[in-house]
Amino acid sequence: MEPVEYQRMDELEGQFWWYRALHRASSDWLKRLSLPNESTVLDAGCGTGGLLAKLAAQYPHLAFSGLEYDTHASRVAARKSGLAIQQGRIEAMPYPANHFDAIISNDVLCQQAVDQSVALQSCLTHLKPGGHLLLNLPAYEWLRSSHDRHVHVGRRYTAKALRQALLQAGFQVRLCSYRNGILLPIMALHRLTTGSNKETSDVEPVNRYLDNLLYTVTQIEQGLNNHGLYLPFGGSVTAWATKP
Repeated sequence: MEPVEYQRMDELEGQFWWYRALHRASSDWLKRLSLPNESTVLDAGCGTGGLLAKLAAQYPHLAFSGLEYDTHASRVAARKSGLAIQQGRIEAMPYPANHFDAIISNDVLCQQAVDQSVALQSCLTHLKPGGHLLLNLPAYEWLRSSHDRHVHVGRRYTAKALRQALLQAGFQVRLCSYRNGILLPIMALHRLTTGSNKETSDVEPVNRYLDNLLYTVTQIEQGLNNHGLYLPFGGSVTAWATKP
């Protein structure tokens, strides 16, 4: 991404509704996995470290680390999270094979500069047998807007397409569905109108009351997700896959 987008991420990921909802979703996934003490968890594409900081505080019995391509962002992430952050690409992770019990990767495979098939093979290589891959990615090409240009999104997904990519890479797909379905009409209206020619990305401060309302709506849906109930549409695609 552009340096200004990392700056926005650093400033807003603790308060912006989108990041808060995504971080909650990642946290709830880890809770459902019930990983044993000292399990190794990687945030592959950790950005400026907000998710890692939150997860490390919530799950002190797990061993977290981060990987980030951008040098400055990796330094910010290390400072923010207090964890070991490696600078590098998801396609060529600087770790031993069969090293991680779980890999979380949010909005990374979709990046223009990322080779999706190589990245998934890399995740498979670096997970232990039985290890978990947790993904979140933007949905639907028809939702493409100027936001994608600013944050260098090269591809958007359907659940069917992501499932097929995971299967082709050798993963067992445990779940592949959608998030942010309740908000999809609002997201679509914004992306196809005012968001189609914005001079900035959609990562920007909003009115506190609106921010809290949007976050509350995501948490209603998150409650359904935590009980295994997913809408057949949404602004994001989410997946849980395991290494055989």
